[in-house]
Amino acid sequence: MPGPVVLHAGNAASPFSLPAAKMLGMALALSIFGTAFAAFCVWLTVRIINRRERWAKRMAVLLVVFVSYPLSLAPAFWIHPYLPDPAQDAMRLIYEPLHWVAATLFGIGNG
Repeated sequence: MPGPVVLHAGNAASPFSLPAAKMLGMALALSIFGTAFAAFCVWLTVRIINRRERWAKRMAVLLVVFVSYPLSLAPAFWIHPYLPDPAQDAMRLIYEPLHWVAATLFGIGNG
């Protein structure tokens, strides 16, 4: 079994190599989006606690669902070989939308 994929800046031997400037830009973008997401979560929590607005509660539920669904993919891959066949089929059905997105948007899993 091959080892984990590691991204190296400027390593021409790796198929996943990126220029150092692009990796720095991606790190900056990730930190900006992470900070904005955290600020949005704090703002939404304040709206739920202080004002008890119904739309804010619904938004929080949607946020939890849309964030936890892709994050649950790693544990699903880990437990998949140990499940009986009907459960494996159900798991394939549950995670098929993520596979479709990866194949359509990013070209992952087409080969």
